[in-house]
Amino acid sequence: MSYTSSDFPHTHFYDSDLRELIAMYKKLVSEYDEIVKWMNENYKDYKEILEKANMVVEKNIDNMKFSIKQFAWEMNMSCSSLHMKLKAITGESTTEFIHKIRLNRACQLLEEGKFSISEISFMVGYNTPSYFTTCFKKYVGCLPIEYKNRFFPV
Repeated sequence: MSYTSSDFPHTHFYDSDLRELIAMYKKLVSEYDEIVKWMNENYKDYKEILEKANMVVEKNIDNMKFSIKQFAWEMNMSCSSLHMKLKAITGESTTEFIHKIRLNRACQLLEEGKFSISEISFMVGYNTPSYFTTCFKKYVGCLPIEYKNRFFPV
């Protein structure tokens, strides 16, 4: 469809301005279509990577010696590839990804109220309750005892 300045009597656009705006619009639509196409093509891959990564960490949730090297090996990737993919998909480093899964499990266990904080720290793969508490505070925003007290007030 072609527009002219007479199609817009109350504006001061020139034909060249309109052509420029229409060209910019078409370029934006084209770029948007490319982004949507790229996202659709890669969604399945990203979903599979995340599902496998979650499964690997869950399988090793209580393993205090679980390392990024072991994680990468179980994902059939190099450490740097794993880091780059997780960072691209989640915005988190590999270490942050592992902590997030472990601490989400810790929250579930705290909500159940069956275990002490010390027991939970070992159940989710932390060497010491103090390190667990430090990580919990950093990622969850409160101490484990404060979180537990929300569900089981003293």
